[in-house]
Amino acid sequence: MQSKVSLNVSCRNRCSRRVLAYWRTRPADSFDPRLRANIDDWLRSLSSTSPEWRAAIGGDAACAIGMALRFWPLRSVCPLADMIMTILLAAAFDNAAAANVLSVTLRNMPIAHRKRMMLARSWSTHHSILARRAVSGAIDVQFQKTPRNVS
Repeated sequence: MQSKVSLNVSCRNRCSRRVLAYWRTRPADSFDPRLRANIDDWLRSLSSTSPEWRAAIGGDAACAIGMALRFWPLRSVCPLADMIMTILLAAAFDNAAAANVLSVTLRNMPIAHRKRMMLARSWSTHHSILARRAVSGAIDVQFQKTPRNVS
């Protein structure tokens, strides 16, 4: 059974081209609330018959990563690659693994060397920030000094 993904026509005309290029044109630290809202609006315009696509569109980072890795390495930029990478981009804002996959993918993209390295570094830095937050949140333990028995 082949799954289908559809895009709401009104969004396609207004913002799709612009939003679909974000992942390959903007560094991680350039995404202000307005740009993130554009991505959220675009995601809400999608629908799919595939459970994996629906999960990824709904914010499941593991599904977005899986979809991106199935198309890796990307040899060219095409509409399907833009869609998958934009879904991954949305996950990469809050998920270190998704940010890492986005960084590695950008590093290997067939776009101008300076641009791809700048973008890849920005997402690698974002990955590091998210990973540090995750580790510090997981190790939120306060150690107490153990009293010594003095005999």
